[in-house]
Amino acid sequence: IVYLAVALIAGVYPAVALSVYKPGTVLKGSFKTSKGGNLTRKVLVIFQFCIGISLLIGTFIVSEQLSFMQNKRLGYNKENVLVLPTNRYVEDNFFKISTELERRSDVEGVSIATESPVNIGGGYSMVIPGVMDESLAINAIATDIDFLRTMQMNLIEGRHFNKSDEAQVAAEDYDEREYAFIVNEEVLANANLTPDQAVGKRLEMNGRNGEIIGVVEDFHATSLHRKISPLVIFAEADYYNTLFIRVKGDRLQQTIRELQVQWQELVPNQPFTFTFMDDEYAAMYDNEVRLGKVFKVFTVLAIIISSLGLFGLVSFSVLQRSKEIGVRKILGASIVGIIGLLGRDFAKLIIVAFFIAIPLAWYAMQLWLEDFTYKIAVGPEPFILAGGILFILSALTVSFQTLKAALTDPVKVIRND
Repeated sequence: IVYLAVALIAGVYPAVALSVYKPGTVLKGSFKTSKGGNLTRKVLVIFQFCIGISLLIGTFIVSEQLSFMQNKRLGYNKENVLVLPTNRYVEDNFFKISTELERRSDVEGVSIATESPVNIGGGYSMVIPGVMDESLAINAIATDIDFLRTMQMNLIEGRHFNKSDEAQVAAEDYDEREYAFIVNEEVLANANLTPDQAVGKRLEMNGRNGEIIGVVEDFHATSLHRKISPLVIFAEADYYNTLFIRVKGDRLQQTIRELQVQWQELVPNQPFTFTFMDDEYAAMYDNEVRLGKVFKVFTVLAIIISSLGLFGLVSFSVLQRSKEIGVRKILGASIVGIIGLLGRDFAKLIIVAFFIAIPLAWYAMQLWLEDFTYKIAVGPEPFILAGGILFILSALTVSFQTLKAALTDPVKVIRND
């Protein structure tokens, strides 16, 4: 549709524009110097630069938001963590496997859980008897006792899981199981409790009964599009299916090769297939990364087209004013003065385009940022930087043609005219 529309406009506009003029006017050559023609050229240049500046501002803001997401403190350390799917053999022999792996000096921690902390999707409901009148919708994740340490999460109150916590939920009679829960700060905010008040309180979650033993600092268990939700961490081996190995980053590739050999000895019936946790995190923002690339491509194209349009307008203007330039030079005008004379009008067009683009770009990017709960505050820097880049490119485009005209021998111009 866009292709057909552009082709139609490109064909219809010249036909309509030419049909308006009388044949005599066109044959005399005054058509190209008409006010309507000049206004149309200027409007098109302003339109082109308005698009170019808007896209450039958008590119800077998208890049800034991507950088913010990639570098934001998440509440856990996602770097140098290998994530592996497990099977029943790994789950049943996890203690032996983790003990052997942690003997290595280049392994900093091994843990197992139902899913990665990058994107926790388990939906539950919970109640704190005597504190909450209604159940609260939460996310929850079952982990082993070393999960918080391996992920380098910050426990702000209470204690970590221990072996007895796992043993108490291993009872064959489900009703006799006594759970230990670690909750995040968002749970406390909904229950109107302080961390020290929460520790020791009873908690019921989907038929699981137990005690809150600790409070972990809020961490991003989903993408930055969503607000941090109430979260409960509990130990329950029946649901483990994802293994985590935190390694040192100084000899990463060699460590991975050695781990692959050791894994084949420990788990002969499952290949050593893994992903990096930071890659899992980055994959959640593939759409934003693609958008950033699209913005960059279209920005380059828009700037090139705008510069070509400005170049054509300057060339046309210089050609029309060549006699004037020659007379001014004969009367003593300097090269700098002539460049300033010719460039002044074009600078006005760029300034107009810039001030039109500012509110358009700001509004469009605010709409885009509304999709993120955690986002950057748009300051003046993208607008100033975009304006500066376009002004420099425009100055170079204008200067090239105006300098060429200013250096032309005025005698030749006047004689030819």
